[in-house]
Amino acid sequence: MALTWDFLRRWYSPKAPDSQESAPSPAIVPRSLVDQAKSFTAPRGRLEMGGLLVGHVDRSGRNVCVVGFFPEQTEASPGYCEFDGGWMAVAAAAAEHANSSVGLPFDDTPSLRVIGWIHTHPGIGLFLSGTDTATYEANLEISPDGRFVAVVVDPLRNEDGVFLSPDSPNEHCPAKGAVVLGSRLRRRYLKFLSKMEEIRAERGREALPFIVSGDLRNEHVAAGHPDDYVDSYLQSVNTIRDEVKSMYERLEEVRISVNEAIVVVVGRIDEIEKRFVELGEESGNPEESSLIEAETVVVSESDLPVVDGSEEDSAGLVSVSQNAEGGLYDQ
Repeated sequence: MALTWDFLRRWYSPKAPDSQESAPSPAIVPRSLVDQAKSFTAPRGRLEMGGLLVGHVDRSGRNVCVVGFFPEQTEASPGYCEFDGGWMAVAAAAAEHANSSVGLPFDDTPSLRVIGWIHTHPGIGLFLSGTDTATYEANLEISPDGRFVAVVVDPLRNEDGVFLSPDSPNEHCPAKGAVVLGSRLRRRYLKFLSKMEEIRAERGREALPFIVSGDLRNEHVAAGHPDDYVDSYLQSVNTIRDEVKSMYERLEEVRISVNEAIVVVVGRIDEIEKRFVELGEESGNPEESSLIEAETVVVSESDLPVVDGSEEDSAGLVSVSQNAEGGLYDQ
């Protein structure tokens, strides 16, 4: 997965030079995030999709992913996806709007921020490809404190993994952990989600097809917003129904073709049998041939009369003839 980064550098300051030297910070990614992501991306089959995660840093220094979204993909294929990097700035502005709208400027409520990125590897498993590693490094480069989380989801295998560093592209752990939100922080996240709904209303659902509300889904829906999670499941059901219908139609075509083939084969067999009968009639009646052969009598030389050549003896010559009904007889 790749992003366009030139526009984003206006929104973030480069991280401290030594921040990359420190060990990666642990992360909390609740199951609700990856489950909702799977429900949205699974109907897309083997096309990869990518999105952003918004969260905060808790008092223990952990990167906590709470909500997110999948914007329109500018490119989506098996093995690669890309969306406009301007969505990073949109998410950062929405997070800043939520921070300034709820709470006091200097209170101890954690600030919302873009804290991770999520993308799918449908059917190919969990790892960071060379492109993924480069994208991860670019995200870290524009992060002010070197914090960023990568989440990879395989919706076809029902797998997910959380990656903490681009230096370990094969090391991951499943999404886990409970998100504990105070009332003020919770209101900030709900404000962020509402702002993203406003952006979707302005740009259209195609531009922002899925908002990941995570553990805040019930409250977000109760506020009158669409339930993208349920909508994606309904879309999945419709997709599966269409696929089953298409499969049935293909099977019906195969069944009809097989039946037609059987009719043709039976017809050919009838023709062959008829031809055999005709050949048998043309070669004569085999029963008559057997009868003639059975009734043929061999006459020995001693049984023949002595002929001295006279006319009288010649008149006594026995002539033998055959016929199919009477066998041998004298004439």
